[in-house]
Amino acid sequence: MLFSQHAWAVNYLSLDYLIVYAFLLITLIIGLRAGRGIKDIREYANANRMFGTGALVLTWLATDIAGETILDMTGSVRTAGIIQPLTVFGGVAIAVLLQALVFAPRFTQFSNCITMGDVMGALYKGPSQVITGVLGFLAALCIAGMELTVMGILSESLGIGFHFGVWVGGLLLVLYTTHGGIKSVAFTDVFQGLVLFAVLPIITVAALKQAGGIKQVLLQVPTTQLRLLNHPQASYYTALFLSLSVFQFSVIDPALMQRILMGRTKQQLRNQFFIVAVCLLALMVALSLLGLSSIVLLPDENTNVPIVLRIIDHVLPIGLKGLALAGLIAITMATFDSFLHAAGLTLIHDVIHPVCKRLGNTIDELKWVRYATVCIGMAVIVIGSMRADNLYNFVLLSYKFTGPLLAFPLFAGVLGLRPDQKAFYVASGVTMAVILLTEWWLPVLQDRWVSVVGVVTNGIVFLGIHAIRNRGFSVVNLTSSKEYLWRPHRAGIWTQLKKWLPTPQRIVHYSQKQVAHYGAPYALFGVFCCVNYLFPYFMWEHDAPASYNLMLYLRTLGALACGLLLVREKWPQSLLLYLPTFWHLTLLYCLPFTSTVMFLLTQGSVEWLINVALTIMFLIVLVDWMSFIILTVLGVTLGFLFYKLAIGPINLQLDFSTGYLLVYTCLFSTLIALLFARRKEQHFSAKLRDIQEQQYAVRQVGDFPHPATERIATMIDRQVQEFLLVHNQKTTYNTETRQQDEPHTGPDCLHYFFPTALAVLKQGTHINKHLIEVMTEEYIAPHLALSSLQACMATIVTAYAAGYQQEIDADLSEDYPIYTSFNHLQYAIVHVLQFLHAHHLEEQVRLWIARQEGVHIKLSGQAVSFSLVQELFSLFPLKEKTQNMGLAISRLLIEAHGGHLLCKTCSVPGQAYTEFVLVIPPANMKAQVSTEPT
Repeated sequence: MLFSQHAWAVNYLSLDYLIVYAFLLITLIIGLRAGRGIKDIREYANANRMFGTGALVLTWLATDIAGETILDMTGSVRTAGIIQPLTVFGGVAIAVLLQALVFAPRFTQFSNCITMGDVMGALYKGPSQVITGVLGFLAALCIAGMELTVMGILSESLGIGFHFGVWVGGLLLVLYTTHGGIKSVAFTDVFQGLVLFAVLPIITVAALKQAGGIKQVLLQVPTTQLRLLNHPQASYYTALFLSLSVFQFSVIDPALMQRILMGRTKQQLRNQFFIVAVCLLALMVALSLLGLSSIVLLPDENTNVPIVLRIIDHVLPIGLKGLALAGLIAITMATFDSFLHAAGLTLIHDVIHPVCKRLGNTIDELKWVRYATVCIGMAVIVIGSMRADNLYNFVLLSYKFTGPLLAFPLFAGVLGLRPDQKAFYVASGVTMAVILLTEWWLPVLQDRWVSVVGVVTNGIVFLGIHAIRNRGFSVVNLTSSKEYLWRPHRAGIWTQLKKWLPTPQRIVHYSQKQVAHYGAPYALFGVFCCVNYLFPYFMWEHDAPASYNLMLYLRTLGALACGLLLVREKWPQSLLLYLPTFWHLTLLYCLPFTSTVMFLLTQGSVEWLINVALTIMFLIVLVDWMSFIILTVLGVTLGFLFYKLAIGPINLQLDFSTGYLLVYTCLFSTLIALLFARRKEQHFSAKLRDIQEQQYAVRQVGDFPHPATERIATMIDRQVQEFLLVHNQKTTYNTETRQQDEPHTGPDCLHYFFPTALAVLKQGTHINKHLIEVMTEEYIAPHLALSSLQACMATIVTAYAAGYQQEIDADLSEDYPIYTSFNHLQYAIVHVLQFLHAHHLEEQVRLWIARQEGVHIKLSGQAVSFSLVQELFSLFPLKEKTQNMGLAISRLLIEAHGGHLLCKTCSVPGQAYTEFVLVIPPANMKAQVSTEPT
């Protein structure tokens, strides 16, 4: 037992135990709170796709990386070597990358599906959903039972007892999983995933530190643990790798397929799987190093306690032991609750519900799923309490049938192959027979090939029958229901291949496009490298004269290339077209090519080892990430080829320390460079997308566009279109037409002016709303009183006619009660009358009240210009002579009363007029109306 060195009271109340207790309590609280308010089966199954990319990544990893995987993988490194994690995690990482690039984005067309059985049912109809549901249910049941057994083993390490851990942990998980469905599962997965990814590096680093570091571990472990191709079980691991990666067995299970169907967009699914692939590779490295460290730390360890638990007990201090155990419990719980939820949902939604529906019965799926989850959970607890150590074999057995039967039909249908029920059922029957025969015929050591043979058979039969029945491969677009017959054509294949050939024209165009997007500091780089190559220093020194002469040649050629960049303004106009290509070739020569040659010449000296890291960082600063990969691979390859042809055979004799530093430097420099370069490009693209999305949205400020907003938005629209035109077309590099003082054609305008303008506009959209709120709360609300609209207007018209000596044709026969602030209403009416009298000639201004509508003020025979109408209510008039501030405030005052101020105009000869409508809502009260305004 890990924590049993003290007395019972001290032991169970120690810091390590308190950490575990706190973790379990927090998990339960999160699960119960997150799962409140579930209304229907769709929300229970996929939470209405509410989760973002980060949450989906964590819940995928927490589901996929089981506690059994952590315990078993570390122990397998001691027995089988690093081939085990490389095969499993490497295979799954490749499968995930294939999902990101090919399969997963196409699952968005199944937006109404919530399970893997739903997808198969949508494709092949009939009993296909039930068959898929049965296979998925059995797989989920076995995995859940296996993880509960791991929970008991972890409890045993705490000295709690196997059965107690199984029952308490199982009941806790069943409670919140049944209560909240995928919401509870996903939120707890996120928490548990964070705990695991915080703990696993601590365990690995502590183990490596105790073992003397990575170098000492690699020097001390037996070479047999590092075998790959010459491994005695290479055939077994090859079959396992093919099953997990090429045939996607690692993805075909109900819980993980559910995570795919929770994605909202294609881009979200792509991002999710790219991140998952990186995380899986990191886990592969961590578990491999942990297993190798255990060989050095505990060489003679041969107990029934999993080696991970022995490492935790051996290397971690008090406090961190409890945190490490909490991490292992976390990942075990995350897998258990995910597959428990998937088992209950699959059983009811994919098996029971379709059968009942066919029989004419209806069921409440949400209730039935919850009941099924409780029953399955209790059954799994009973099975797990029996310490069923062979459950892992049952998991492999379920995958032995699930993968071969579903891989080709599922992914072929997702890719667009027209669903063929007969092909699916015939292929399934033949595959079952072949699997059983292969299982009986193959020896036990080759058992893993049974799945490979089964899936290949299924693919041949399924695709063969489809091709025969359809006389080719019939492809259907599920979104538009359009079908066409696909046949491979040599001409078509050759045409597709030619698109990828790096012809000189494509190379020139690619360089132009990348430089147009990301720029190129020709002068700065030219000056730096000229100084670097012309003035020798310690990095260029070498004892061998032949090597020194070669260095001089390399330096001279590099200085000449950089010098040409400095005098690019003097180039002939016909050569400016190739300036971006020359820029990339200069980078290739001066950075990766020269560094590779010099590293080989100096036999891996420390100076040039440092220079390798500087070269990587320097190159990624200058170009985008794709150009970085191309230039680095090409430069290193040419460097090795040049050395072999110009100097002789490569005889690079590096000691272990230098080789280790070289790998470490290249790996982490490249990783850091790519991460930050990708971030730079995403930042650039995000700004461009933001502008494209906002250029039309900013036009509207409520229902009435502000003229300043209109003009700025129009300008942004024009500038964006010019920017896109410049950077998406083939660059001409004409010195006579390119003007350096045109900021709108370069990225600087995009980076600085447009985001600032957008931010101003976004803030400006709230100006009117804020002013109305201020007026309503601070100025109008304290003075509101119930009044007669007729009495108010009579007083205002009389005062206006007397004060401004203007006649008004007023019809005040209508009336209704209003709540108003008389002074503010008078301000609005007076400014409207002033505006109309400023534009009238001989016509008289008419004013009348329309019942339940408001006040109309009309000037017949005159129509103000359209441009003026657009600026009538502007708080910030664009014309200096425009005097409309009073109308803008009048509009705000009327809106603060709950009404609105409109302007109607007609310029048809003989029918011209300008009319204002003050919409003032009635009070809708039976109280007595005062005859005089307040």
